[in-house]
Amino acid sequence: VSAPDGPSAHSLVQGGQTFTLLVTDVLMPGGMNGQQLATAVRDVLPSIKVVFTSGFPAQSFADKNLLLDSVMIPKPFVGTDLVRALTSLTDES
Repeated sequence: VSAPDGPSAHSLVQGGQTFTLLVTDVLMPGGMNGQQLATAVRDVLPSIKVVFTSGFPAQSFADKNLLLDSVMIPKPFVGTDLVRALTSLTDES
């Protein structure tokens, strides 16, 4: 399932859809960034795993307190990068 922006994605969850994984860009249009989206989604789905993506260098977000139980992968990424991220999240559980 995809959404064009954070508020749209949040509406899906508020509407009752359940998910086990959220993949979100750190910076997004629509007035809600990825961290805000992940926090809002976790209010409804506390056990959701979160993968953040960004085209900016990872150190750009070093001072941001991204959520625990989340990982960040740089863009562009390939399927194996996503698999590694998901593996690291499930290994933490």
